[in-house]
Amino acid sequence: MTTWDQAFKRRTDIKDLAYFQTQIGVLLWRWETLSMSSLSILFASLMQPAGFLSEFSLPARIAINFGLTAFFWTCNFTLLPWVLWRGLRLNLPWVPVQMGLYVVLSLISAVFLEWVTMRPMQPLNVATTFAIITVPVAIGFLIFVQAVKHTITEVFAQDPQYFPLWQPAPINSCGLQSLLQPALRGRVRRISVESQYLRIFTDQGQSVIRCSLGKATGLLPQESGIRIHRSHWLACEDIDNLHFDNGNPRITDSFGDILPVSRSTVDAIRGKLS
Repeated sequence: MTTWDQAFKRRTDIKDLAYFQTQIGVLLWRWETLSMSSLSILFASLMQPAGFLSEFSLPARIAINFGLTAFFWTCNFTLLPWVLWRGLRLNLPWVPVQMGLYVVLSLISAVFLEWVTMRPMQPLNVATTFAIITVPVAIGFLIFVQAVKHTITEVFAQDPQYFPLWQPAPINSCGLQSLLQPALRGRVRRISVESQYLRIFTDQGQSVIRCSLGKATGLLPQESGIRIHRSHWLACEDIDNLHFDNGNPRITDSFGDILPVSRSTVDAIRGKLS
């Protein structure tokens, strides 16, 4: 099993946006996020950091801060799942992607507030408002990550240590993954030669690439499989049985396909089966 397989419990889930949106909704709708949002609204409204919205009455400040929070929550349930879904398919880490979206939303909010307060749209004013919004958002988000990181990895990861939370899943242990489309990456089960091309069978489907069999197998973990024939490589886990047909060695794989076997590899295959 490659580290890419361990990073995701079911790769089909990552490809299914509707499923992913449901899971994100469950993760977001927690007391930690609700509490942090309420505290941020109260803090910004009562303390008025750096004179934030000081020209407005307290009810108006609460209303404006509540509107900003509602804007963030709306994006959390609509835009965020799509951004994260695309990022995970590209093996981009969860935390930087989500924080990057929040930075963009904070900048939009800062420009909007400068417009609402009718102050001159100066870079310093926008930067100050941006910092006032971004700091509590970042703190709240990091608290949220610490609170739910185990839940996130339990939902999506086969092995939590490989889930791309802070950094990409380390798929380089199987260099062939980089030659495959993101949606088709996964444990390599079989490689078969087709003229000038190779057909790669993974847990997620089939992909055809232009490459030599020797180069492709050189990118795989050494003990993960065996080249059973000049035209076929097969993962050890997918060797079902070895038999002879009119004296010619054959392998039945986990797909149910019967593949030819070079006589020189018969002993090695028996060793794998023993």
